[in-house]
Amino acid sequence: MFLRLLLTSFVICNVHSKEDIYDLLSSIGCTSFGNLLQGTGYMYRLGDDHSGPYTVFAPSDAAINNLPPEIVKIFNFGNWELAFDIVSYHITKDISLLASLQNNGLYDTMLENSQLRFNVYPKGNSKVHTISGANITSPDNTATNGVVHVIDRMLYRFPEVYTTQYVHEHQNLSKMSLLIDKGGLHDQLKAQNITMFVPNDEAFDAAPNFNMTNLLMNDTAIARNITVNDSGISKPDLITKNGVVHIIKKLL
Repeated sequence: MFLRLLLTSFVICNVHSKEDIYDLLSSIGCTSFGNLLQGTGYMYRLGDDHSGPYTVFAPSDAAINNLPPEIVKIFNFGNWELAFDIVSYHITKDISLLASLQNNGLYDTMLENSQLRFNVYPKGNSKVHTISGANITSPDNTATNGVVHVIDRMLYRFPEVYTTQYVHEHQNLSKMSLLIDKGGLHDQLKAQNITMFVPNDEAFDAAPNFNMTNLLMNDTAIARNITVNDSGISKPDLITKNGVVHIIKKLL
């Protein structure tokens, strides 16, 4: 129990340092991300007290250790142009402390024409803060030339597909795709900042007393089933151009 409390305290605390961003990273559990900065040239920019200021969303060492193999190959085989883009996507200009970030706000990154989306979600009596789907586990670690927010996974370039496109392009979501077509909901679901809970095909098949043919004949029922939220989530935080998709395990 003591160890659990100690670890919890470590996650929620923040550091106010007299170091620059690059030197600070090793003090807050982001040494691996600091190593990526060396290979991409950002070490010199973030290690300069007179450069910036910057806000860095730095993946923890655990997050980088759990990278999928296709991303590890990018760094291991010297694709530094792509590696530079990935690192750039974690950095914004100016100082953005957690309290200044706006829910559903979009923030320009150092990667051209790319933005990060900030969200706040309730969780019991507290709140969860995310940046493009990654949890911010240790915010507001200030340095001499900016601030670092530690996150629990690597970020990737913001997708160029809308929520409806995401659904249409995934075979396991074919039945929801059919309902969107039948309900004429494409324009409605292109609105900004939507959260969509999408049952996979297995959820439709497992639903008791469910009749797909009858539902397709009832446009009002289609709209209701698509927009009401309450189910277990099998794949959360699938970021799209205009919001986020959560794939759920059962019909609503």
